[in-house]
Amino acid sequence: MRTLILGLLLMVGVSLSGCGNEAPTDEATETASLPPCPNPEEPASEQAEPSSSPPTCLRVTGAGGPQGAAGSGTTGGGGPDGSITRTWSESVTQTGSGTSSVITQRYAAVVSVSLTKVEEGAWTISGPASVSSTYTSDWRSNQTSTLGPCNVHYTDNATAMGSVEVEGGLEASDGFYQFHVNIPGVDGSNDTVRDDSGCNGPNNRETTPWAAAPITAAGSGDLTGPRTISGSSSVPRTGGEETVSWRFTLPE
Repeated sequence: MRTLILGLLLMVGVSLSGCGNEAPTDEATETASLPPCPNPEEPASEQAEPSSSPPTCLRVTGAGGPQGAAGSGTTGGGGPDGSITRTWSESVTQTGSGTSSVITQRYAAVVSVSLTKVEEGAWTISGPASVSSTYTSDWRSNQTSTLGPCNVHYTDNATAMGSVEVEGGLEASDGFYQFHVNIPGVDGSNDTVRDDSGCNGPNNRETTPWAAAPITAAGSGDLTGPRTISGSSSVPRTGGEETVSWRFTLPE
């Protein structure tokens, strides 16, 4: 029965992924010693899922799990059939060789869930989601040569938020459930300063496009009741945490 979800997800045009956590990259950590400069063509929410080490634990709870992460700044009452919340935060600091870098990122999405039955034990997931994401960076370089000191300071302050429509699927049968939803990205802007005046260069200030990338939320667990499904999972990130929490009431 668990294979029903594959057919369901094909119907709604999404692909099944395990646990709802994309593999983190090391891009932001590796580039923290270089001037940070988000590329609007490659949304920073994907660029900015670094981790200096793989997740060390995964905690999954049943009924009564948290419905959001503390400090996410996003709340929601849920749709007619439930809600899904995904949040993550991260803070990466690096220093050395006359440079210092601090990159912080936060993401929060709250989905109001509506379920539509497609066959016994299988539903599509749809509904609106409220999404917000921020990215800040502060990069400094203080160098001295035979020509004298050369100090530069680059900063980014990016924000994106909005409402989107999600799609996904849920299977619940034989004492087990699993779900998956795709959350589209949202557009925003980045206020940047590129100050090279300490090296007799320019001081450029501008606002450029910035976007929070599409992201997924997923979960699974044992059925503890005939109609109510709830749970949560969390994974540590560099200087932060990633969480997914959910609650569904299956339509009669």
